[in-house]
Order: sequence, then structure tokens, then C-alpha cells
Amino acid sequence: EPRAWVVREGHEVVAVAHLTLPQRENLTSAFADVLVAPAHRRLGLGSRLLDHVATDARTAGRTRLVLWTDRSPDGPDLGDGFLESVGARRGLAEMRRRLDLPVDRRRTSDLAASALESAQGYGLVQWTGPTPLEHLDDLAVLIGRMSTDAPMGDLVLDPQRWDAERVRERDAVAVRNGLRGAT
Repeated sequence: EPRAWVVREGHEVVAVAHLTLPQRENLTSAFADVLVAPAHRRLGLGSRLLDHVATDARTAGRTRLVLWTDRSPDGPDLGDGFLESVGARRGLAEMRRRLDLPVDRRRTSDLAASALESAQGYGLVQWTGPTPLEHLDDLAVLIGRMSTDAPMGDLVLDPQRWDAERVRERDAVAVRNGLRGAT
């Protein structure tokens, strides 16, 4: 169950918060993002918004709030000071890589060769829209495994239980919301 809030100054959005309340697993947890525009940071807005999100999570019966913060590849960790100031502790650091453009052609050739070697025995299956019937069970297994196989650091979460019906439900929600994605 997603919930979201926007803080405006006039017509300008200066902060947003997003809260997700899982409905099947991790029923004591809530997952949140609080984002404040750089010019509006260190004025208490993020703290007030976080208090609101935490109160909403508590009211929904959640006892743990998991927060996300972006990490800058070249500078300080965005949000770490804020999270530390509210008593949060780091549970998991996610790594994102980037490739600076333009790219050296030799480098891309080396990366392509390495990828082809690592992909031996695998194939690519792709579709747009709801999952085709013949892929429902396999996709359910894959999504479930993503909740258990990914490194989680100190973050402990319940494994997600996915089956074909849950994939169909997820697809139906996307269609109802006008989303058309490729899987």
C-alpha cells in the first residue's frame, strides 16, 4: 500500500515523502523515502516530514521504518547526516556503477566480450504488458528469488512468496494505473 506526500512553497515542490506498507510479507515494516530540495535542507522540513511518515507507519501497526538514501558516486553520502541525526543506522549500502560518456570503443568491446562469456547458457525473454501465461510461473520464481538472493547487509526482511496469481495481480494493477512496462 503506497502513500505519498508533497510539500509545496507556492507552486514549487520543495519536499516529498513516500511510504510503502507491505501487505503480504514484512507486515511489521514500512519502507520510506524523504526527499528535500537542496535549497530547503537544514530547515527542519525533512525532520517534520519524517515524523509525519513515522506516525503514519506506527498508526498502521508498523514497528520498523526502513529508509532509503541516495549515495553520491563522487561526493558525500546524500542524506547520511540527516538519517544519523534521527537515530537511524545503516543496514545496507547499495552500489551503483556508471559509465562516463563518450566511451572508449576498446573498453566497450572488452565489456561486451566479458558479458557474452558470462551469459553462456542464458537466453533473453522480453515482452510488453501483462506477463504471458507461459512465463507466469518462471517469473514468480525469479521475483521471489530476488527477495532472498540479493545481498542484504544487516537488513533482515521476510522472503517474498510469489506465485502466478500474484504476478497476474501485479500486472492487473499496472494496467489499471495505465502503466505499460517491459519485463
